[in-house]
Amino acid sequence: MLSRLKTGRRLALLGMLTAAVACGGDDSVGPSGATLTKFAGDEQDGSPGETLFMPLVVRAADAQGLPLSGQTVTFAVASGGGSVSSSQVTTNLAGFAEVEFTLGPALGTQTVSASMRGATPVVFSASAGVAPATQLTVASGNAQTGTVGTALAAPVVVRATDEFGNPVPGVFVELTPGSGGGTLTPSAGTTNASGQFSATWVLGQVAGAKTLTASSSGLTNATFTATAVAGPASKLTVLSGNEQFGTVGVALPNALTVGVTDSYGNPVGVGTSVAFAVTGGGGSVSPATAATDANGRVSATWTMGARVGANSLSASATGLTAASATATASVSIRALDHRVVDAEMSVATGKIITVSANPSRLNVIDPETGAVQSIALTYAPLNVSVAPDGSRAAVGHDGYLSNVNLTTGAVDGTYLVSVVAGDVVLGGNGYAYVFPGSGVQWTNIRSVNMTTGTVTIQTGNSIYGGTVAKLHPSGSYVYGANRNLSPSDFEKYDIRSGPAAYLYDSPYHGDYAFSGNVWAFEDGSRLIARSGNLFRASAVQAEDMTYAGSLSGAPRIQWAVHSTGASRVLVVLDGANLETSPSELRAYDPSALQYMGSVPLPRFNVTGAASTTHYAAEGYFVFFNAAGTRAYSLIRAVPESGLALDWGVAVFDAADIP
Repeated sequence: MLSRLKTGRRLALLGMLTAAVACGGDDSVGPSGATLTKFAGDEQDGSPGETLFMPLVVRAADAQGLPLSGQTVTFAVASGGGSVSSSQVTTNLAGFAEVEFTLGPALGTQTVSASMRGATPVVFSASAGVAPATQLTVASGNAQTGTVGTALAAPVVVRATDEFGNPVPGVFVELTPGSGGGTLTPSAGTTNASGQFSATWVLGQVAGAKTLTASSSGLTNATFTATAVAGPASKLTVLSGNEQFGTVGVALPNALTVGVTDSYGNPVGVGTSVAFAVTGGGGSVSPATAATDANGRVSATWTMGARVGANSLSASATGLTAASATATASVSIRALDHRVVDAEMSVATGKIITVSANPSRLNVIDPETGAVQSIALTYAPLNVSVAPDGSRAAVGHDGYLSNVNLTTGAVDGTYLVSVVAGDVVLGGNGYAYVFPGSGVQWTNIRSVNMTTGTVTIQTGNSIYGGTVAKLHPSGSYVYGANRNLSPSDFEKYDIRSGPAAYLYDSPYHGDYAFSGNVWAFEDGSRLIARSGNLFRASAVQAEDMTYAGSLSGAPRIQWAVHSTGASRVLVVLDGANLETSPSELRAYDPSALQYMGSVPLPRFNVTGAASTTHYAAEGYFVFFNAAGTRAYSLIRAVPESGLALDWGVAVFDAADIP
């Protein structure tokens, strides 16, 4: 549309010029009394760099006002830095000469002079206004240095300009700090009459290089930088080595490092004297006093106290807020050379009996020394049970039962039982009891004579496949807990005559949860269910398996043990229960079932090139010795550890147990 208007305007102008044709003249002499006048194109408006809408037109005339043709008119830019389409133009028959004027980059008035020999020059003027903005640039406030958490001394100022660098007002600008860069006030707004927008930049709380981006839709961004330096020394901060897990009486694997910092934790304060002091759990720290290095840091070696539990330490310096650190001390781990499939303890011999695969073997572990005696098995083991006197063990397999003599370290026999052993119980009566696995539903216990290998099918009611069982301390009965059956239940079997005979189940069918496992008190008075509920054990059916309270905070038990000598019940929890931690032993008073506290399990330490990583241990089994003075837990490192051999034994003194 603009092109058509411009063309039409010029055609009209051409008509005027043509109509004005009269007579010609000769440029070589410069006629006396000749005049040069502005005919069109004066006082136009435009933007920098733009060609004006109308050409600049002059008329040459003689003294009588008649047109002079053939005269040379010189056009020259006088101000503003623009350009003309031709510096010299010859007048036509009508005495006219014209050029196009392209404005220069500067705002304001721009001028072009036109001159002819023998005539007074004329001057055209045009006004260059604001062009559209093309970019944002930094006006001021860049590359400042300030203190963390405070405003920079000078505001940051961004300018919006056109392609020639002229300021453009009314442009909307947003200011966005980089990560940790701090805040801007205001963070957005429009440029003023000078094309500028300014804001106060409050630096972030972490020392270091900062960036700020100024942006506007369609324009090139501008970037500011700043350096945030730490504030004055304010406090001591633990930088590394806090909340470690260590071994009683042993130095933590990683040094404790503290730093003198400003109020935001940025290191400062070279050469500050820092004093370390143990505040809880015993133990020691070395050195007791040291000066911070060039980075404002100082490190110390922290040795744990003699007892399992929490340890604490403080670091202090004159005029600064002190820092504190904590660590958890537990017992050392006696690593095992195998991965445990199942385990039981012989209280009579003080040995822990495990079975493992790849290779298939039974392992006799002395938990006090860590010594292991291994006995090869023909088939892959699924479970194990130890005779009350500790003389032999029964190992369940897929279709077979092994009779292992723990005195001689030999397998005395392997017997065909024709079922997958879901669990096995070895009595003191010369019989082992194989409970079929969960691959079948209703089935029967296989009673195996450990001398002859004769297998007798249990009489009475059938049991559900997958039932697990424990020998009652009396040696006369076995209690079973069915799995994969709803509601869950306990059952009792009579073994006084050798082969197992089903007696009866609990009086409850859905009233209380049993949840699929059972453990007996050492004195035989009560039974612990996997659900955390307790039930009485009695030779009187009316009292047998009746509800007798519960263990608080133990809704899913992995293993449980009771010691009369220790007067404690210890449980390890099932790691699948997200509400409780499997990385501790929970202690209960057996008389009132009161929760007494927990004992942290030790961590598995994996040492790398730079530091040691702690991996949590999950408890799977826990046992007491005969006197109740020691507790033993078989633990396994969490899968994230990546350890090939990830099982160990943790040994606790009675004094370690709440």
